[in-house]
Amino acid sequence: MYLIIPGLFEEGGDITKSSSMINLSGMLGLGYSKDKFKNVIIVEEEKKIIIDIYKTYLRKDVKTYSDVSKRIVSKYGEVINGKRITESRIGLILKDEKYLGKVYRKDFEGNVYEFDIGKIIDDELWNEVLEKRNKVKIVNKNVVKKNYLLKGKVNCGCCGSNMWIKRGGKNTNGVQWSYYYCNNIFRKKRYEKKFNAYVVKENTFRKNKQVDLVEYEKMYGKFTNCSNVKSNTISVSKLEELVWVSLYDFLLLNDKIKNEYKIRFEEKLGSKDKFSGKLKYYKEKLSKEKDKKMLMYDRWLEGKVTDEDKKDYDLRNDGIVNEIKGKVKSIQSELDNINNNVSVDSYIDLMKSDIKNELNVKRFEDRKRVIDKYVRSVKVKLLNYNTKMKEYEIIIELFNDNIKHKIRLNDKLGYHLKTDLAERKGFEPSIPR
Repeated sequence: MYLIIPGLFEEGGDITKSSSMINLSGMLGLGYSKDKFKNVIIVEEEKKIIIDIYKTYLRKDVKTYSDVSKRIVSKYGEVINGKRITESRIGLILKDEKYLGKVYRKDFEGNVYEFDIGKIIDDELWNEVLEKRNKVKIVNKNVVKKNYLLKGKVNCGCCGSNMWIKRGGKNTNGVQWSYYYCNNIFRKKRYEKKFNAYVVKENTFRKNKQVDLVEYEKMYGKFTNCSNVKSNTISVSKLEELVWVSLYDFLLLNDKIKNEYKIRFEEKLGSKDKFSGKLKYYKEKLSKEKDKKMLMYDRWLEGKVTDEDKKDYDLRNDGIVNEIKGKVKSIQSELDNINNNVSVDSYIDLMKSDIKNELNVKRFEDRKRVIDKYVRSVKVKLLNYNTKMKEYEIIIELFNDNIKHKIRLNDKLGYHLKTDLAERKGFEPSIPR
């Protein structure tokens, strides 16, 4: 949005105007201001800082916007003329083409106007920064974002906070060690660093409410006094495998799933009787058509039916018989399919068979689909920690299930499920050691 001074845009006139003739509304950002006539002017003090930001980004030892932010804050302070220097602001400054001296505005008829507001960054410096930003973008695109089987479902068993994932350590065979940890302490430190006294006092949104601790907790959840051991860390791969190999046993206890399979089993038995009755009906009908044909032949041999009538009858009879045979074949196929599916003694056997098949998948995408279908949340609590082993209590909650399935995991001793549940016939999980 911009305001046009009367007479500024005469028909056939030059659409490029100097900053001294411009009346622009809206935020201008670091480097520019308005005079008493609301015309855009360059703030020389801020111009020097903008140029310094661009040159700092080009340093070889600077890799990120955060690196630039730290250096600029150290040199000029955290707040410059009421504008706070943050990593995100640095990123916006390094991408903002207005520092080349031109801004563009469109009127209600779709006409685009170019305004000269005064150049702060020369073309050579801009192009060098652009080249580095593009190189960094390519590097970031080549970094594969890893997905996780239990993403968004893991909570701290001590305080209930979400558990985040950190990756680090030696990269072995393309696999980097990763672990879940309680994010409560990290979130507190980040809040204290980002929302200092200046921000709480000056920064407002949500109908001009100050972003103090109360407002922050409304947005991102409350901080807790978590009493976890060693940030409650647990290996991502071990937790994922533990949940996966436990899922079979827990699904067999789910009343909702049991009821669904009971209904399915009974419906299939009912369908079997239904198709058996239809098959019997059409076989009897086929037999009757054969009897009619034999009766017709007897009457033809006795001379009571002409050759032409016999020929017409044969054509009609063949059509009826072929139609009945087609229905018999179709019904027999349906019945065979039902017999194969109901070759179990009970709905529990049917449920076991289906769940085993569902959990015997290997691809990550297939396992993720199963986890998202059944698992509501996983709570992790590190009970004991020493140089030899870690002992955990894991609570797995399924959708539509009132049971909280508890497991004890001894990290260095492998997987052990303290329960007396169904056998895993035909289901061979790979267990991390």
